[in-house]
Amino acid sequence: MWDLMGYLFFIGSVLLLVTVWSHLPDQVPAHFNFKGEVDRYGSKYELIILPVIGLFTMLLLLTFEKHPEMHNYPKRFNESNAAQFYLHSRKMLNQLKNMSLILFAVILFESVSMAFGWTEGMG
Repeated sequence: MWDLMGYLFFIGSVLLLVTVWSHLPDQVPAHFNFKGEVDRYGSKYELIILPVIGLFTMLLLLTFEKHPEMHNYPKRFNESNAAQFYLHSRKMLNQLKNMSLILFAVILFESVSMAFGWTEGMG
């Protein structure tokens, strides 16, 4: 379920960016302060950074998720509880990966919507 949500949000945000690319203004919100207000504008090409970082994060965490034997475990780790440790580690990395994808998708959507004037600040 986490994978479905994470991938759908991420792919949806990339499709949104591709769809509206030609209509985006040259200057788009590039950085936000803690209040969600824009404190720097930049080129629309800076929006490409979000999907690239999201894709890199996804691939890195997916690799670690598929190889739980590479992770660091406490001293109480042994053959009798290895399967349980591996399962918990894989679940944690899966959720972290998909929450990261959702976060990058939301930031991209907010930047695009602010560039078009649909919203005034990041929620």
